[in-house]
Amino acid sequence: MSDPREVICGMNGDIPWRPLLPEEGLEGLKRTGSATWTRTAPDTVEGQGTGALGFGADDWRDYELDVYVTPLAGGNVQIPFRVAPDAKRLYVLDLLLGWKAVAISKIDNGPGGAGLQKISVVDQDLVHGREYHVRLAARDRSLTSYVDGRLVNQVTDHDCRSGPLGFSLWQSRTRFRNPRYRLLA
Repeated sequence: MSDPREVICGMNGDIPWRPLLPEEGLEGLKRTGSATWTRTAPDTVEGQGTGALGFGADDWRDYELDVYVTPLAGGNVQIPFRVAPDAKRLYVLDLLLGWKAVAISKIDNGPGGAGLQKISVVDQDLVHGREYHVRLAARDRSLTSYVDGRLVNQVTDHDCRSGPLGFSLWQSRTRFRNPRYRLLA
């Protein structure tokens, strides 16, 4: 499928996609938890266990992520985004294999926070071993996800306005191929 928005042109000039992974290895990326992350090809990383691999900076505000995701074993595939510096407030794009759904959730584990809140859940037939083309857009208060070119979640929320993104595992194994991003601001 060709993408008519390969480059966004507008007031700020051309905004092309950039590779998310470093040229070699995984040096410089933030790792949390005990997951094992392996570079399986120049444009592919595979994770196993429980933990996260983080990309970006605290001041990232409006951005898009484009990645091919293959759940290989275990539970959900998660993409945390707009993660606060203390990691207590964030959003998560969640491919829920057991529920056969895709969700955008808000997590607020700060003082007085509401914990996990699913703010959009849409049925999606998901299976292990199949590669899904996932696109996530966080623009101002708009949070949008696409799976295989189809609009899935589209919500408005203003709580977490900036922060990096990542790939997250919970007792699972997942492959992330050709991850790329573009900063829109």
